[in-house]
Amino acid sequence: MPRDCDLRHPTQAKPEGWSAVGFDHVRFSFHAMKLSVVGFLGSLLVFSPGAQGQGMFEISPFYGYRWGGQFETAGGQSLGLQAGKAYGLSFDYSPSTDLKFELLWSRQESSVDLHDVGGFNRLGVTVDEFQIGGVLETTYGRLQPYITGLLGATLFGPDDSDSDVRFSISIGGGVKFFLFRNLALRADIRGYCSVVESDSAFISHGGVTLVHFSGSTMWQGEVSGGITLAF
Repeated sequence: MPRDCDLRHPTQAKPEGWSAVGFDHVRFSFHAMKLSVVGFLGSLLVFSPGAQGQGMFEISPFYGYRWGGQFETAGGQSLGLQAGKAYGLSFDYSPSTDLKFELLWSRQESSVDLHDVGGFNRLGVTVDEFQIGGVLETTYGRLQPYITGLLGATLFGPDDSDSDVRFSISIGGGVKFFLFRNLALRADIRGYCSVVESDSAFISHGGVTLVHFSGSTMWQGEVSGGITLAF
């Protein structure tokens, strides 16, 4: 075999006019630059004690389960909202380390079994909570337990009937576990209290009241889990 075709010791082609030392230096610099970029991106999420959760803003989507809510038919029969899924979003603002405000939206997709009242068997109902209030929390390493107190409005949206808005409050508590500086898992439990007027209409059809509120308050409970993004 001709000497110039020998493949036993292949050599890497180099751009014309470049020395071996210069070409290797460029490869090393490019590799170092890639490592620097990766390190910088990683540092944005890396956990650092005492710094987690110190962002001015937090946004937290969640998904859970809500139950409770009692009504009565026009004939005095007791009814209840079907327990089921709930989901929503909270937005927190921290002007200082000792003070935090929260804006909350939570929706339950439910239904009411009318037992053939007014010709209906089951009627879909959405219950939306729109509330604002304060959050008190403390830090133990990566854990941040908290309690909340909010007030606002409950929007009842029965199918084929007018929506109804009522004043409401809520109390709750939970815990966040920071996986990284700006990312946490969260779990909480919350109780909603809607202020209603006893015997006032809740579901009407054709001008006839089919279901009305029972008592002066309506309580619901909710458990949920989600994530928190701090920035």
